[in-house]
Amino acid sequence: MAVARGGAGAQVRSGHAEWLDAVRGAAVLLVVLYHATIALAVLDLEPPRWLDAVVDGLAPLRVPVLVLLSGLLLPRSSSKPAGTYLWGKLRLIGWPWLVWTAVTASVLALGSRFAGDGRFDLARAVSSALDPRAHTWYLAHLLLFYAVALLLPERVRSSLVVPLLLGAGLVDDELWRRAVLCAGCFLLGDWVARRRPQALAPGRWVTAAAAVTAVTCVVVAASGVEARYQPWSVVGVAATVVALGAAARRWGSTRPVGLAASVGRQSLVYYTAHWAVVAVVANALVLVGLADPVVAVAVMVVAGLAVPALLVALRRHRPVGLLFALPARTSREPAVRPGYGAPVG
Repeated sequence: MAVARGGAGAQVRSGHAEWLDAVRGAAVLLVVLYHATIALAVLDLEPPRWLDAVVDGLAPLRVPVLVLLSGLLLPRSSSKPAGTYLWGKLRLIGWPWLVWTAVTASVLALGSRFAGDGRFDLARAVSSALDPRAHTWYLAHLLLFYAVALLLPERVRSSLVVPLLLGAGLVDDELWRRAVLCAGCFLLGDWVARRRPQALAPGRWVTAAAAVTAVTCVVVAASGVEARYQPWSVVGVAATVVALGAAARRWGSTRPVGLAASVGRQSLVYYTAHWAVVAVVANALVLVGLADPVVAVAVMVVAGLAVPALLVALRRHRPVGLLFALPARTSREPAVRPGYGAPVG
């Protein structure tokens, strides 16, 4: 499927970027794989070395790719009136953060009581769910990025990209380094969408170079070099978006790309809901005594995708829909367009 130069940028500005759905879906799949792998600790199992290498290699790409894609849609969001912009972010990002943080606390408390060793009473479960290492941190960060971006003129947003990305390397604490680097990725996406949209649909040789760069980043990270939330990894993040975007446009009619795009269109559902499913399944596998780590990861990944897919199908029903967004205030306010609400735009 041929795409004219600049076509991808025009799609981003209009909010109809099918390739972006596919790339976002691929990144969400990597997040699910990561959480299923680390959940092996619940079963007191170690992942095989090859799986560890895969997870480590993809570590610098997972969330930063999602954040950069969110930044690509910031210009479209910021063109709305301030009140509409803020309410949209609160109902599509803030509300799901609140709901799924509560779900996380409930799963920790109940899972520990019925299948674990009872270490998580309600107070500790709530504290753990609010911990910046809990998976809902991404929504909290994204809400903050959108709120701050509303206050900053475009010129200021552009001027902050390089200082944030380079400054992340000067931060020792991993959680703060993550926040700084993700803020830089977010504003980098915003800058590309405004100033260099043609970079999203480069020529053949640039695309090939981007693919080589992305693979190199993965190999280096898999070899044991510290890459997660490191400034140099942003090169791999940007290259991944370019290379996967090109692949999605080229093979958009194939089933794998279509499946990734379907996940990407409902990325909020898959991102927020999968963790609770993986946690519950991990505790269930403890009870049945499963001892094969690869089978355990496969079961958790399948469940972590299947249950959110069911929720997507049921989202049109109000009780399920309220798990992921508050209702629009007026009939003139657009309903949630799958794939263009949180966590991307």
